Amino acid sequence: MGKDFRLFWRFVFFVPFVFFVFTVLRGYAMSKFAQSLEFCSWRLPSASKDEQAEMRDFIVCLQKNNNPVVRWYMKPERYYNMIQPHVPCQWVGRWQAKRDKISFAIELKANGKFKIDNDSMEVLTKQQQNDYTEGYEGVWSSPSKESIMWFGGSRIWPIDENKVEWQNADQLVIHELNGEKTYYQRQSAHIANCPYYP
Repeated sequence: MGKDFRLFWRFVFFVPFVFFVFTVLRGYAMSKFAQSLEFCSWRLPSASKDEQAEMRDFIVCLQKNNNPVVRWYMKPERYYNMIQPHVPCQWVGRWQAKRDKISFAIELKANGKFKIDNDSMEVLTKQQQNDYTEGYEGVWSSPSKESIMWFGGSRIWPIDENKVEWQNADQLVIHELNGEKTYYQRQSAHIANCPYYP
């Protein structure tokens, strides 16, 4: 049996083995993290208390109740974006968003808050095939030029972190978790002295 043939068979067996290990690791991490989420959820912010302090306690709880493997894969520290959002000036302003049959105006504020305007909300609520059922307002954070995170509604997992593809200073595409694409067009003026993306 030639050397090339042996290498070929090693590769054929190695790839499925690596995929199997990754699948098991992913399943383990997600299962353990789900247990931690349930255990720590009592620390989630309530309207009557200090939301930032409670969110910090919640994140610390997730860190303490997960081993290094789970923390490495699930990255619970991403929740810090809820209480200390990264708000690059390139994002701040009013945008028109379109995805399939859904269209809405959204404002991203410099304080890390976002809100879909009331007229858009009325239209979205009436649409029969609308799956945009939560997250009309909340917190946005863009930890890098290529990503944006949304924290809205009551859902805390999975974190709504999406890949961003900037077309020019006024247009971008957000790749949603479900594989769909949402196209954003800037409607407001740029902030003065803010360098343009991309």
